[in-house]
Amino acid sequence: MDRLRQFAAAPLILLALTLIEPASIAQMDEQSRAIKALIESFERALSTRDMRMLEQLWAHEPYVMVVSPRDKSFSIGWDAVRNHWAEVFEFWSYLNVSLEAEPHIRIREGMA
Repeated sequence: MDRLRQFAAAPLILLALTLIEPASIAQMDEQSRAIKALIESFERALSTRDMRMLEQLWAHEPYVMVVSPRDKSFSIGWDAVRNHWAEVFEFWSYLNVSLEAEPHIRIREGMA
């Protein structure tokens, strides 16, 4: 029975793949690469404790926020987020930030 369902599902999968425009796939790949580059820049900014680089990566808006494992509350708004990172950089004389695995990026409706 499972084999029959797999066989029946195959044409639907192929149809779905043909409905995705190659340009859309290429655009998603390009966006994924850009997001990965931003993640790497964020890691580098933290690892080098580089506030200027960090400032370039964050939106300077009232809606941004950060929560770190040692925090007891959220830092909300750009000024609070910036102060948070300044305190982190002052507290830690050495930081080494890196991903343990490749990020899984999903892009949908302008959000990633």
